[in-house]
Amino acid sequence: MKRIMVVDDNEDLSELLCEILRHENYDVVSKINGAQAIDSLEAGEQYDLIMTDLIMPEKDGYDVLNYIKAQGLNVPTIAVSGGGMIAAANDVAGAVGGLASEVLCKPIKFDVLTNTVKKLVGS
Repeated sequence: MKRIMVVDDNEDLSELLCEILRHENYDVVSKINGAQAIDSLEAGEQYDLIMTDLIMPEKDGYDVLNYIKAQGLNVPTIAVSGGGMIAAANDVAGAVGGLASEVLCKPIKFDVLTNTVKKLVGS
């Protein structure tokens, strides 16, 4: 079973994303900010995919993506853009700049989410 980390400070959205992915038979772990995500990776936890919101307190999605790149971790990533303090267009441009494998914009359509995940890690 493929293991996915979902990183989002919006607990309701995080729960929804996790439920959708669990329904697709993925093992899903949720973190509420970039600091927790990086701590998990530093502890040696392994994931087949990491999906992270870009704008969060206590280290954001860019911190997570930069950590993955700096450590040379071979894990596909999905950056989730949703406005906030920075315009969505800037989020997407920065994430696509070599940091994220894919970018999804909020609101996320369920079929787009599941198709993107399947494309990156399979079923």
